[in-house]
Amino acid sequence: MEPDRPDDFDWVTARAQCSAYVKFRQLEAQARANAAQRNASLTEPERQRVSFHVERTADRSFAVVADNLDRFVTFTLDGAHLVVDGDGIALHLEATLTLTDTGACRWLVQGEILQAWQLLRRALESLFFDLR
Repeated sequence: MEPDRPDDFDWVTARAQCSAYVKFRQLEAQARANAAQRNASLTEPERQRVSFHVERTADRSFAVVADNLDRFVTFTLDGAHLVVDGDGIALHLEATLTLTDTGACRWLVQGEILQAWQLLRRALESLFFDLR
């Protein structure tokens, strides 16, 4: 649970510090950790068919790749706007950052406030678990 903020909470400074680039880099690091965790949880037969890795495709873009399945998910930061698209997967998400009513910096996707892990689950679940 997120802490309550005092009545004089400086939301303007908090929102200014809610940096899209910093949060994007944190998202990339979490995606790398997710790919490593998924690789570690693959069964032996699955390991023979697939593995996952993250490629930085540009300063403001990275992809989570399913090797040997010809599928990947790209994350691209365009200013303060994050676009997530699937290749070989029906996926398109758009996100921005917002400050919640409790003062936390979070991703906003189609009107839903998400933590980074929730955004990553929406983006990567099909890639990681639909191994057809």
